[in-house]
Amino acid sequence: MSLMALIILALAASALLGALLVFQGFRGKPVPGTTVCRACRFDLSGLPAASACPECGTPLSNPTAIVPKRTRSRLRISAGAFLLVPLLLAAVLATASLTKLNLNPYKPAWLLRAEAHGLSSSSTNAITELLRRYRAGDFSVSDVKPIVLQALPRAETDPATWNIAWSDLIALARVDGLVTDTQWTEYVFFAMNIDLTTRKVIRQGQHAPFGYSVSAPRLPLSLPGGVKAVVQTRFDELSLSGTQIRRHPDARSLAQLGRRNSSSAAALYFIDLPPGTYKLHATVSVGVIPELDSEHEFGRCTKSFERDIEIVAADAPIVNATADPALDAPVRRSLKVPPLQKNRDGSLTVYVTCNAPPVGLAFEVLLRPREGDAAGKEIAVGSAIFAPSNSMTQGLSNSEKFSSTRFDVILRPSVTAAESNYVIENIWTGPDIVFEDIGIRGR
Repeated sequence: MSLMALIILALAASALLGALLVFQGFRGKPVPGTTVCRACRFDLSGLPAASACPECGTPLSNPTAIVPKRTRSRLRISAGAFLLVPLLLAAVLATASLTKLNLNPYKPAWLLRAEAHGLSSSSTNAITELLRRYRAGDFSVSDVKPIVLQALPRAETDPATWNIAWSDLIALARVDGLVTDTQWTEYVFFAMNIDLTTRKVIRQGQHAPFGYSVSAPRLPLSLPGGVKAVVQTRFDELSLSGTQIRRHPDARSLAQLGRRNSSSAAALYFIDLPPGTYKLHATVSVGVIPELDSEHEFGRCTKSFERDIEIVAADAPIVNATADPALDAPVRRSLKVPPLQKNRDGSLTVYVTCNAPPVGLAFEVLLRPREGDAAGKEIAVGSAIFAPSNSMTQGLSNSEKFSSTRFDVILRPSVTAAESNYVIENIWTGPDIVFEDIGIRGR
């Protein structure tokens, strides 16, 4: 049950008790030894017995016609009235809850902070209102400090239960100097996801790709001016069943993170162990720095991974290829090639868009001019690789200049291209996919 529901129930209970006290107070308490006419409240005390009320003439023969005199209790009336005051507030809150009326602008900060727990919409709305008041300058430094402490995740905080609406308030507080370097570093570490990317099967006596990615899904969508989440990353350890792997070259990366920005790095490592199954142990290290060119680190954290890796003979396949004709049409529908882009140096860029392919795809991409001296020739521009079910666009170009303005773009399935990637394990190897008569953008 939400805090607002509890408040409404408490106010309703208070109102019911208040109404009861007011009723009892106005009804009054019987005074022993007194009698009055029930109809007109005329005091019959001390009068001789009569058949009718001397004031209104009501017959007094009925036992219920005469009742004791009652005195009202001012204390009960006052207490009941005090408890009835929240009834109006309860009605307003209930109406707001039913009609989705936004009362947050009128709530005190302490109530908003009490509601700002968890992932419910009411919690998010309370955080949003606190952020609005902070931006508007409604809080003093002493007011906002406890709010910032509430927003900052603790070491034991579960990312799945932390409300990302706090991220904008933390970043704004960082601008104002209310979040220290240590607090900012701990928040960046909390905001990050680190993932290892490597093949499950690699060849003996060859260089194999090992990499990692660092994303920050719990940072703000955009960081305010003066605030940066800059990280430098590296492999601290990479070994197979205790044997260190030689690096060629070192895998390092510098990046400025954001919710939409991630960092990745990969390097080739020479594998000279005999075929067999090995336990890969990898440690990725991430340091938070002030600027991309800074040598000073605020702090560093590490994450370790263990995976089973199979080393196979140098001539063994490491990518499964399928030429299933049933996949031809779905693969073709998942691919698009828009008009080519002409660069300032006269070269061309080919963009290949893939939308949720049913299987992994790896292509050698070729241009075939339809005009000029190079008409009909196939000219390689690079490779395009797409993971199954993912959607992305890749741009490829080379330095050649073309006189032709119309081209065929050929996507030729390539096992070699797939093997250069550390994600793709299964690819489609059907017939070439040709996009005919593609023009140049802007012509």
